[in-house]
Amino acid sequence: TSVISCFYYIRFVKIMYFDTPKKWILYKPMDREKSLLLAITLFLISFFFLYPSPPFLVSHQMALSLCL
Repeated sequence: TSVISCFYYIRFVKIMYFDTPKKWILYKPMDREKSLLLAITLFLISFFFLYPSPPFLVSHQMALSLCL
């Protein structure tokens, strides 16, 4: 089975890095609303990654309120 998996992964790497694409993907510019939503989401995720205490405290308080 390791020979089969090795063949599969080598073929996968060959397709990803060495074969030229048959069709190029063109992306349209993003709307203003979508870019604003993406920026807000990125900010919140970064904030909660760097300072995770607020969501933990809120969830802890919610769990305590369910127990009482």
